[in-house]
Amino acid sequence: MSLSDCGQSLRGAERFKARLVSGLWQMMLSLLGIHTIKSVPRKRATKITRIPKVKHQTHGDHYNLQEIYEQLNATYFGNRLKLTITWFGTPNRKVKSQRILGLYCFESNQIKVHRLLDHPHFPPYFVSYVIYHEMLHSVHPPKKKKRGRWQIHHGEFKQSEKCFLEYEQARNFEKKNLNTFFMSREDIYGRAQ
Repeated sequence: MSLSDCGQSLRGAERFKARLVSGLWQMMLSLLGIHTIKSVPRKRATKITRIPKVKHQTHGDHYNLQEIYEQLNATYFGNRLKLTITWFGTPNRKVKSQRILGLYCFESNQIKVHRLLDHPHFPPYFVSYVIYHEMLHSVHPPKKKKRGRWQIHHGEFKQSEKCFLEYEQARNFEKKNLNTFFMSREDIYGRAQ
């Protein structure tokens, strides 16, 4: 095998890795209900729409995401994770069927936490739990199961999730307050908020 052949195979491996990461990314977005691919009807090609870059905003009205992230990274991950974190969404918008409280973007290694959680109604342990959950996605990526299906919250992920010190307390808070996740902040706390 010549040196140029090695270069060809390395480039092929890089292309394969890029296609694999892109496929995982598209699968994760579709599972979250975020669609980024638009079909072009006149050809069999697809066009990927760019997701706008968001300025990292870690300081909220009540919580500083960067401080919480750094504390969790030190406590549970030995400062090994190199992720960014930011707020996303609008707290004053109602939703009917689903509210995403946090998400992890594999492509950009970024955690996004919904602004609805930036309120004293949501205790610090619950906000920390949401961030910890999203941090785990970087440690335990989805696994491909039988018949080609992907499992995001597999056994290893769930076992690690239970290592969160206030896991039971956070899950109980989530169950008791499930209806508030579908309301706008104005509906929950009034117009003054």
